[in-house]
Amino acid sequence: MKRLSAAVVLLFLSMPALAQEAVQPAPPAATEPSPDATNAPIVVEAQKEKKICHNETSTGSVMPRRVCRTATQVAEQQAAAQRSLDAARRSQETDDLTRELREGGAL
Repeated sequence: MKRLSAAVVLLFLSMPALAQEAVQPAPPAATEPSPDATNAPIVVEAQKEKKICHNETSTGSVMPRRVCRTATQVAEQQAAAQRSLDAARRSQETDDLTRELREGGAL
């Protein structure tokens, strides 16, 4: 029984040493550029866009808050607002046309 417990303890103590032997270091990276690397496109990091900041006061609030957005974000929000406005106008025009047709007896 003592031999079995001694063998188990010896096995547990030797496991880290066995694990270290199994790990092999990675081969060193090649220092020569590959033939494909010379033909690869050069990627230049994009410059950060400057932010445009202004104070906005929400409806129902008296405290303005500072809002900062990039020019791209401002343009996207303006385009989305314009699309929404156009959709509302088309909907109103359709409602007006439908009302006129009903009153005229066409529908």
